[in-house]
Amino acid sequence: MRYALPSAVFTFIVVLFGVCAPGARAEPSPAWAKLGMYNFYDVRTKHAEWERILGRKIEFVSVNYGWRACKHEHYSDGCMNRPWDHRPEMVANAVHYFGGGDQSMRDRTDVTMVVSVPLAFMSPDEHECDDQRAYEHMQEVIDGRWDRWFEDVAELAAEAGHGHAIYRLGIEPDGCRPWQSKNDNYEQYRQAWRHVWKIFKEVSRESRFDYTGAFRFWQKNPVAGVPNAEASYPGKGADGVAPPSHLGSDWVDIISLDQYDSVQKFDRARRELGNTLFMAKKYQKAFAVPEWGVWSVVEDRAAFIRFMYDWMNTEPAKAGVPLAYHSYFNQPPPFASSLDKNPKSKAEFIRLFSAGPDMAH
Repeated sequence: MRYALPSAVFTFIVVLFGVCAPGARAEPSPAWAKLGMYNFYDVRTKHAEWERILGRKIEFVSVNYGWRACKHEHYSDGCMNRPWDHRPEMVANAVHYFGGGDQSMRDRTDVTMVVSVPLAFMSPDEHECDDQRAYEHMQEVIDGRWDRWFEDVAELAAEAGHGHAIYRLGIEPDGCRPWQSKNDNYEQYRQAWRHVWKIFKEVSRESRFDYTGAFRFWQKNPVAGVPNAEASYPGKGADGVAPPSHLGSDWVDIISLDQYDSVQKFDRARRELGNTLFMAKKYQKAFAVPEWGVWSVVEDRAAFIRFMYDWMNTEPAKAGVPLAYHSYFNQPPPFASSLDKNPKSKAEFIRLFSAGPDMAH
């Protein structure tokens, strides 16, 4: 005699044990699904190479526009004296990424480009740690001297089908950059951000904007997730940078942090990532890690790959904050984060992020 299971019991069994059924695949984890690769050179070739290695599509492609006032072939007195009259490095790189060359991503509209965009430009003879010159060059952006070049970049991306790109405006403002955001120029940084934001947004309403910090963003906060996490912004000398609240909620979509394995313990990484995640939750923004990687000047520590994978899979979800994307900074040697330079880390990266029967590891 054959018996039929009541439908309610059958449904319970499927829900409880369905992931174990033959041929079933678990849903990809957030870290697996939101993977990106960061490349300066041969972007199309390198991205395709890693898609082959992992046996899967990689959703995000991170690139850098550069902040020099002109490309090498234009280095001249004229460029140094009136750099806005010459095509900046930013535009030349945009042509490389979105034009018709062999490294263009023009026909890869299925991926999301993540692009670092400067908020100031310097001539080849200037040093990016020169505060006064940095303030002067940011003012040039605010005054509109570079508008046509920003428009060119935004239009190149949109025409190539990448109007949905994510733009990291004025990244790492606490470091040596031509757009340094310190206690005495919060307002200038805000004006430059909003000025460039408007240019890109007018070309494509789909574009999103990521406010990215660096190592020192949260260094003065000993505990992750405390209510005064924003205290590490104002009044902290050279380490103080404009808080997200100063830019305005409507002008920022993602709050993020670049994170590298440069210390022997992961405590600092937990603190910095945790505090940045706290800020994303506070302002109801998505969270991202636009650059991350091992740092072989310490050692080839595959454990850091696993740490980042686990952290990104658990902590944003616990905080109720979406993980927008993350990108491994895989520049070729001699860059310390290169996976080719760190074979143990490369093997772990492939194990965790490759296509497989469960994808969640």
